[in-house]
Parts: sequence; C-alpha cells; structure tokens
Amino acid sequence: TLKLRALNDGQDFEFTVEASNAVRPDVTALTVEGPDVDGVLASMTTALAMHGCSIVEISAKRAPPKDDSSLGLIKSSGGIKDVFFVVNRETGEPFEDDELENVAQTLLEATRTPLRNLDTIQ
Repeated sequence: TLKLRALNDGQDFEFTVEASNAVRPDVTALTVEGPDVDGVLASMTTALAMHGCSIVEISAKRAPPKDDSSLGLIKSSGGIKDVFFVVNRETGEPFEDDELENVAQTLLEATRTPLRNLDTIQ
C-alpha cells in the first residue's frame, strides 16, 4: 500500500491518494480523499484512462462534514472519498507493486487543477 498527499498550488486544501493491491486480489484499488471540487471526478477518470487503466468499478461518495469545534477549528463542509478499482488495460491484471507510485502520482496530479485538465480534452 502506498499513500501520497499534496497541497494544490495556491490552495489551502489537500488531496490524498492511496494505492493498494491488498484490498482485492483481482484489481488495484485507488482511494482519493479531498475537497469536493467541480470537475475533479471527470479529471481523475480521464487521467486514469490516459494512463492505461481500465476502471472495473468506482465508488464516488461525498464525505460528511467534520465538526472539529472542540479543537477550535472551523467546521469543514466535507469532501470526497472516491475509490477506483482498476486493472492494466494491456494485461487485464492489477498493476504491479512497483507501478503503484506512478499510477497514484498520475491520479494525484489530476486533482491539482481539474477544470483546466478538462479544457485540454475538449
């Protein structure tokens, strides 16, 4: 299992991507958590397709708002928790463990500027 995180350029929010071959034996699982930003799901699915992934299954959910008022923090508006179950398009098999970082980095990059990424495919 590999976990990457990144702050978006000029933004104060963070996305995390976790890639694992341990969740299910037949696929690579990619879990993305972060803010609910317009276009991010479309940007991520496009990036995966361009990287040679076939999406076998997807779960796209909004995370509930967090109330951290006991810590003196402002209540967040929630975010997303999207899970992509993918295989390598060429082999029909899960990605090799040594390929997980590259796949996860591709997905994380797609979260940085989702609306701009969509403009490139129109």
